[in-house]
Amino acid sequence: MEAAPGNPVIAWNIHAQTAIYDTAKQSPTAGNRSFAIVQGAVYDAVNAVAGRPYEPLVSAPRSRPGDSTAAAVAAAATTRCCGSSPGRPSR
Repeated sequence: MEAAPGNPVIAWNIHAQTAIYDTAKQSPTAGNRSFAIVQGAVYDAVNAVAGRPYEPLVSAPRSRPGDSTAAAVAAAATTRCCGSSPGRPSR
């Protein structure tokens, strides 16, 4: 599956899906939980960079004006994917 150009959320959705279901081969229950954790972290990252008031789902990451949304999404998804995949080191 190919990501929509220029949309880091969709791109990292696909990466998370591959890591959780194809690479880690998590069960449907564990995979859904892992996917929810990744998506919650991505939601928080995007909203932190946007600077609008919001209710965090997973954490309230710090951000500064001018921070990259794509970088925030990548950092959030990578951190949560690596921490939720068996056999991979937690970060």
